Amino acid sequence: MDACYVVKADGTKVLLASTDSANKPFLNHKCDTALNAPGIMNLKLKPDNEALHNMLWRYDEITYERNGVELFRGEAVGNDIDTLNQGIVNVNGAFSYFERHYMEPYEFTGSPTAFLQFILNSYNEHQTPNRKIYLGTVNVAVDGNGNITRSDSSRTQVSAILQDKLIRELGGYMRIRVVNNIKYLDYLIDFERTAKQPVKYGVNLIDIAQSIEYGEIATVLIGEGRTDDETGEKLTVAAANNGSIYVINQEALNKYGWIEKKVSLEDYRNAEGLLNKVRSLSAQYASPVKTVRANVVDLSKLYGTDTWYLGDLVPVISDYNNVNTEIMLTEYTYYALMPETERATLGSTKTTASTATGQAIRDLMYETNAIKKNNWGLADKIKDAEGLHTTIIESDDGARKFYLHDMKNLNDSNLQLSFSTAGVFATSDKGATWYGMNFNGEEIVKLLQTEVITSSDGSMVINFDNKTF
Repeated sequence: MDACYVVKADGTKVLLASTDSANKPFLNHKCDTALNAPGIMNLKLKPDNEALHNMLWRYDEITYERNGVELFRGEAVGNDIDTLNQGIVNVNGAFSYFERHYMEPYEFTGSPTAFLQFILNSYNEHQTPNRKIYLGTVNVAVDGNGNITRSDSSRTQVSAILQDKLIRELGGYMRIRVVNNIKYLDYLIDFERTAKQPVKYGVNLIDIAQSIEYGEIATVLIGEGRTDDETGEKLTVAAANNGSIYVINQEALNKYGWIEKKVSLEDYRNAEGLLNKVRSLSAQYASPVKTVRANVVDLSKLYGTDTWYLGDLVPVISDYNNVNTEIMLTEYTYYALMPETERATLGSTKTTASTATGQAIRDLMYETNAIKKNNWGLADKIKDAEGLHTTIIESDDGARKFYLHDMKNLNDSNLQLSFSTAGVFATSDKGATWYGMNFNGEEIVKLLQTEVITSSDGSMVINFDNKTF
């Protein structure tokens, strides 16, 4: 069951909409989530929804749950009314709460954990209890003595400080985790959870596409460390790099040409340490950003497993050419009413991602391309297939039910296809078992999880008990 709740300041939850509720249904729903970003949810509700009318805008919170597990939490920031008086509610994710507060100018030296606590202390000082966010798990490490130096001479939003002073400098991922209605901010270098529900072609993977972005490539890095208190000049690598401020990736230079990028690393106070760090970043900056976007079907309700969560390492499995790997889930769009159209982003390899993830993406795309080539022969299979017989059963009022079947007589036919107000269904055992979908789409997932899109030679066909069509 998918549901949205209004959460009051004292933690009381009031049902706002549910896929199982006749009185409070979703008329429409979409929830975009992403790592290191607030996310946004839009939902359309009936005009007589009392939970919506009684909600305190931007004070109460709205959550989105699937099978009792919270997937999203935020505050309602907009309410549009359409021509039918239906309310369209816009909800910004909890990470956007950090836009509420500007920190005063500061200078800080200490560990990433201490800096994060320093930021949260300033934020929480001005917030109501239901907007306070406490320090959670932090496992992002830094080189050297484990300390970082950060400063800002102007008032800056907390959200910008988190992005610019931590995530962009140190990498890693932030998430807001809710336990007993208390919010915690975790800052993790990686997630340890492996999804129980794998992605399998022909089962829950509908389509897949790869995006490769070359715009952020840099072949020459200019590293800048701490500012000298006396001269006001930035530390460079020149003293440890034969007088040159440039760290050159020669292989990338030969391929893409001279493309400079300045890298600010304020935590480094000597040229040798700065040079080693810039060299370690060189290969990452010289690689294109690769992203895999996939349309997937969440089969958690049918398989009895949990759904996917941001940061999950998702098993990607193919029997076609022995692909068996794990790729991080970095973005996910949920649809309460249409889970079969949900869209995931797997393994977006930014400059902090590992080479292993990039290779996993290449393996997955190689698999998909191989399957596409096999599918080119499907037209020939259809052309050479034998025809089907037709039976039409007419009722007293003139309505007709259509059957297509493999034998001359319907009752003798193993393969039967039925077209009626019930939907479109097929059987290969004389009606003992039927598969297909009704016209509101409720049964489409049952079709996807059966033996479909498979054959002995790898071609994409629909298979019912070894009968193809």
